[in-house]
Amino acid sequence: MIDRGGARAPFAILALFLLVYIAPLALRPLSAPDEYRYGEVPREMIASGDWIVPRLNGMPYFEKPVLGYWLIAISILAFGPNAFALRLPSALAAGATAAVIYFLFRRIGRERRDAALAAAAYLTSLLPFVLGVTAILDSVFTFFVTATAAGLFL
Repeated sequence: MIDRGGARAPFAILALFLLVYIAPLALRPLSAPDEYRYGEVPREMIASGDWIVPRLNGMPYFEKPVLGYWLIAISILAFGPNAFALRLPSALAAGATAAVIYFLFRRIGRERRDAALAAAAYLTSLLPFVLGVTAILDSVFTFFVTATAAGLFL
């Protein structure tokens, strides 16, 4: 018997991701203090041209790895200084984490529908959702930890 529903499962997950994570990124105001801070550091990188030393109010700021600030800065350069640009790297990292989960399930021999269900379970969980639609760097970190764990598992 052919599993026709399973063939559409990855597209359903992509639609869920776009609808829940990407579409509403610009709809709510930035939250203080985190989103302001994670927007200011890349803004200062762009303004100063110094992409090596992250700065907050002119002072070196090494609280998080610089890659997260680079991603936000690139997003700001691409889409302008707005809430959508600030939050996009976090949302894309959440989507990439779900993709890693999906492909891990497929690689270990699960059906498309099961893999999609695992990815959907991740995307609809509260903490990944909050981290994925907020301009903080935890979602990017989660992606790299998940990809590393999946690589080690395989």
